[in-house]
Amino acid sequence: MDYQNDKLGMTKWKDGIKVYVGETLSGKLTFKNLTTMRNSYEGHYSYDKDAVGNWNATAMGVYYCGYIDGNNLIVHYVGRATSDEGIRGRLLQHLSEDKWQDVSHFGYSVCTTSREAEDFEASEILRLKPKYNMQGKSYGS
Repeated sequence: MDYQNDKLGMTKWKDGIKVYVGETLSGKLTFKNLTTMRNSYEGHYSYDKDAVGNWNATAMGVYYCGYIDGNNLIVHYVGRATSDEGIRGRLLQHLSEDKWQDVSHFGYSVCTTSREAEDFEASEILRLKPKYNMQGKSYGS
């Protein structure tokens, strides 16, 4: 696979996902800040009203929206869903706003409590710094 310098991305592995900030040296990817999520990652799925609307799930957790580059989801937005509508409901809300023209896929990680989802979302935003998560929220330093 061909990677560009300083791309943020996610690759699915057997025990979850690896999130990387990488750069190429002579065509080989060098990992920096490699982290394994504590929750299993599910994805990548098509980000459109039909795919999300037909998904029968109300799981709570953290979701990632972006586009595919090779086998990686390049993340533009990280969100959390803790209401009765779950991840599916939040994705449908985003799709109804129709404002992310460069988002084509999503993935998610199920959390067991609202607090876990809130903490996990904050840590992922802090680490990934997705371009659509810039709302002036404070996620630590």
